Amino acid sequence: MRYFCLDITKSSYLAAQLICLSACPSLSGCTDSAGNPHLTAPLFVSDPVIEMDPNLNTPLAGVLEVATDIPARVQVEINNGEKNRTIEFPGYRTEHRLPVLGLHPGKTHDIRVQIISRENQRTTFDKSLRVITDPLPEGFPRLVANKSEPDKMEPGYTLFDIIPEGSNSEFGALIVITDASGAVVWYQTGSRYTDARQNADGNLLFLQGSEYIEMDMLGNTIREWKAMGKSKKSINEVAVATPSFHHEVFPMNNDDFLTLSIETRIFKNYPADAWKPNSPTETTRVAGDLVVEFAPDGSIINEWPLLDLLDPYRIGYDSLEKYWNNFFGAETRDWSHANSVIHDPRDDSIIVSVRHQDAVVKFSRKTGKLVWILGSHDNWDSNTFGRYLLKPLNDRQHFFPYHQHSPMVLPNGNLMLYDNGNYRAQPYGKIVPYTENFSRAVEYAIDEQNMTVELVWEHGQFTEKNVFSAALGDANYLPRTGNILITHGNVYEKKSSSKLSAQIIEVTHSTPAKVLFDMIIFDGTDDPERGWRVYRSERIASLYPQ
Repeated sequence: MRYFCLDITKSSYLAAQLICLSACPSLSGCTDSAGNPHLTAPLFVSDPVIEMDPNLNTPLAGVLEVATDIPARVQVEINNGEKNRTIEFPGYRTEHRLPVLGLHPGKTHDIRVQIISRENQRTTFDKSLRVITDPLPEGFPRLVANKSEPDKMEPGYTLFDIIPEGSNSEFGALIVITDASGAVVWYQTGSRYTDARQNADGNLLFLQGSEYIEMDMLGNTIREWKAMGKSKKSINEVAVATPSFHHEVFPMNNDDFLTLSIETRIFKNYPADAWKPNSPTETTRVAGDLVVEFAPDGSIINEWPLLDLLDPYRIGYDSLEKYWNNFFGAETRDWSHANSVIHDPRDDSIIVSVRHQDAVVKFSRKTGKLVWILGSHDNWDSNTFGRYLLKPLNDRQHFFPYHQHSPMVLPNGNLMLYDNGNYRAQPYGKIVPYTENFSRAVEYAIDEQNMTVELVWEHGQFTEKNVFSAALGDANYLPRTGNILITHGNVYEKKSSSKLSAQIIEVTHSTPAKVLFDMIIFDGTDDPERGWRVYRSERIASLYPQ
């Protein structure tokens, strides 16, 4: 007589095996009443356990460990009393070490673990695992979502960095991820972060000083590239022979990276004052950015000096700012201050935002030759650069961007960027004071054949309550909804020049645009010198690989 074994829901592998053997001496020989081999459910060889913050740098992330008797995949259901969600982990194996992500601070989470065989036979662990997370630490910036319409927003989570100002520097910088309601679900503290983004494999990429780091969501460093690195901290560290990384490292489709580095040169008869025309000239050291392409092994593929690409004697407001360059051990003029670089694979070109020139520049990756310059036509040598300046088709007062950030090529070929708007003038013209100024996300349609540019969409200038962000900022097209995610990263209180805060909004890509999400990041104390800023934000589809 044949017996069949039913799916077992037990926490002990031995207990489950004994129950099944009592009915069927040979587990492998069990069949159903028709004589067909019965598909037994997978069994827990060990009880599942969750360790929170395994590397002491990701307080809301944990790792689940469990073993099964046969290859199985794992499903986890998380309930914090307010929200319930399910995580399906791919891959069939017997030893499982899996990240548990998306927990909320200061909450009790009940977690159910289920294992599933290839034949879709399921076994659920008979007890919930309970995880109680700590609240956000004292001094954490205030995050308040004044508006959230998840059914109309781009699905997913918002990833961004937070930069401290004033005495908040004692707390440190952060990388933060929030859900659609603006609630924190993941964070890491450390020194200054910039350009945080997510890989397709779920890992994070970010700049930390002159180091570019790939890290998984449990805080494990996977790879690390160090500008001018000589001594390795680990076998995963790669040295890149360039003076620095700053503002951005852009992953290209060929697995190389684009970044911004720096050089200095001495120039004679150089302008000494951007605010006073006909002021005396001087001999001075000028800092210019290098666009650098490097391979994953650290080798330099190519570099393009902006001092050769553009006119080193052309200045904008802030081009003559002096600062001490630690690498060169000298005081320099901050001539270019490039803050973003991207690759456009459609024509193998490179687009770089040159903040202190108030220009976005495109050049050929193959030849290094200029293609166009998007920016004010003032102060350019028309004989040399006139044919590269895009001619505006719109007749409006504020057409060109100033001190802009983060250009992005849209699916329709248009260019989206964040226009900070500093001064809205070139030396020695009349400036717009910050109390009357505004920042915006702006979209341009560029016709390279006719060398024209048209402003086709913007959000920020004509809003009921506009804001001015003198630095930082981001504007991203969101692929599923077509919405735009905008980061006002360095918002001044217009009554003073202190107490910096930030704002992240999501708007429809329409005219007029409708705000769907509005979150502010600020310091909740009365100290006027304390504040928080945000470099960029990204909408990521999931905390897990896609």
